[in-house]
Amino acid sequence: MVTQTPKAKTAQSPQPAQKTTLSQKQTLEDVRDLLDRNERLLRRIRRYLIGAQVLSVLKIVIILAPLVAAIYFLPPFLEKLSELSPGGGILQQYQELLQGQPKG
Repeated sequence: MVTQTPKAKTAQSPQPAQKTTLSQKQTLEDVRDLLDRNERLLRRIRRYLIGAQVLSVLKIVIILAPLVAAIYFLPPFLEKLSELSPGGGILQQYQELLQGQPKG
């Protein structure tokens, strides 16, 4: 008596292979769509970050520019103003107040 060994299932029927191929194609398309969406979102995020950096530098300039201008332009202006005002000028009065020597 000859016994037959069961054949190993090495080859699948063509129909499930086609389904797998279709599902793989669908999965690839889904992944491609997600990658495209991620790329668009990353571009928007990059633009937002660049805009935020530009605005933060602009804010610093807006704050520091008047301070630097005041440090540069106010001392000569106050000296000229103190020369023009009677009674020793504003600058001298301010210095006397700081030193605690009221003019009497």
